[in-house]
Amino acid sequence: MVAVADEGFDDGNRRIPSPYLTTAAATAYCGFKTASALRKAHLEGKVHPAGKRGGTGTWMWSVEDLDRFLIGLPPRDSVSAGRPGTPPVGGQQDSRIMPSTT
Repeated sequence: MVAVADEGFDDGNRRIPSPYLTTAAATAYCGFKTASALRKAHLEGKVHPAGKRGGTGTWMWSVEDLDRFLIGLPPRDSVSAGRPGTPPVGGQQDSRIMPSTT
């Protein structure tokens, strides 16, 4: 389902829907009248934008994440599985920085 006709990419032969929607298109996709409901859901941690277009432009929203929100599922983790998080405390780096007290 594509919410707004101008979202997506046309390769000349067929329309390829984008997996990302602008805030305006995401608002329509969710059935909201204004973007404030989507912003409120974001502030409450119920849905997260995928990022900003070009890093500085409008917020972009994943259709997959919006679908999860609409059926009441929690948002996906922002760090993908298998991706390392912060380094553990007490690792090799700590022993080189702090001298041992023993």
